Amino acid sequence: MTDCQLFEDIQKMHAKLVSVLARKGIGYDELSGALVPRTDKNEAAFFFDLERSASQSLPGLECAQLLFRLLDRRSSHSVLVGEVFNWGSLSPQRLLQGEMVTAKGHPVFRAPPTSYVLYVNNLSDYALAQLHEGLSAHPGYLGYLPCTYSSLAKTYVTVQLASYAIKHRNTVILQHPGDVSNNVDTNETAHDFQAQGFNVRSIQDDYFGTFLRFKPQQTFVAEGDEDVLMSIRAISPMPADLKDFSVVIEESKMGYLREAKLGKLKRAGLEQLSSTQIEAEIRKRLCMCDLFNLEFRVEPTYQVRKFNVMLEFPRTDGHPERVVAALEYRPATKTVKLITLT
Repeated sequence: MTDCQLFEDIQKMHAKLVSVLARKGIGYDELSGALVPRTDKNEAAFFFDLERSASQSLPGLECAQLLFRLLDRRSSHSVLVGEVFNWGSLSPQRLLQGEMVTAKGHPVFRAPPTSYVLYVNNLSDYALAQLHEGLSAHPGYLGYLPCTYSSLAKTYVTVQLASYAIKHRNTVILQHPGDVSNNVDTNETAHDFQAQGFNVRSIQDDYFGTFLRFKPQQTFVAEGDEDVLMSIRAISPMPADLKDFSVVIEESKMGYLREAKLGKLKRAGLEQLSSTQIEAEIRKRLCMCDLFNLEFRVEPTYQVRKFNVMLEFPRTDGHPERVVAALEYRPATKTVKLITLT
């Protein structure tokens, strides 16, 4: 299949996804909080010792049920799940030791043979604190790994996770096999969401995996990463590896940034740099990012293909400054043009 055919197929799939979700009472744009990283929200991986669960037949299920019981019914989140093993060469003890926020009764994190991990995005400071307190009621709760910022510990854990569900207010969105019609809603998991008061909606796994899967930001993205190339195919029939691209900041845009975004530039340590130096700083980080808010817009007089990336700039007085860069993809000149920083 050619790149042009892939581009057209992805565009058709996306249009169908939007239509299917609408029929199920869900606006695709309403899911943005659960699908894209936010500079003003937290992400966290909650750890459980499965050997301390009351249920030994489905020990992870009771952890997930407690988590969903605690989540605010007004909010939207992607929830990922997985197991982290602590044996042989797979020991996470040293990597996680100084990073974990431990639960009551666990002053020091000690990794059990198998940790059950539930990852949640789009959490306010208050929501994160409430989850940490509420999950402490579970005898196997060990604490959480802060995942708001990139780290080796976050990367180690998140590469082992898979999608569990999207919670959108009082509805959960699940995936079902491709041989089940998108006209029906089915729950293929052991988690009885309806018993917890949630409406259940589901969609074929091809659509879910392509458009509804949240991927946590990691410390590296391999050159030629297929997820990145697939993202570019969604907005252009000319996909290319971004490592070969230059970043362009037009003079007028630089003037706008210095006037309207000076505070953001200062917090990121960029206010004293020239446009060429800022271009270099963005390019250096560009190949370590996943793409989100992909958009292919056709207007009567022009077309634009753009995406956002989350960039992190170190600070001496605290956490890194996270900056969202909106970039226009221009494959003919192998450049990405900066649209704005937020």
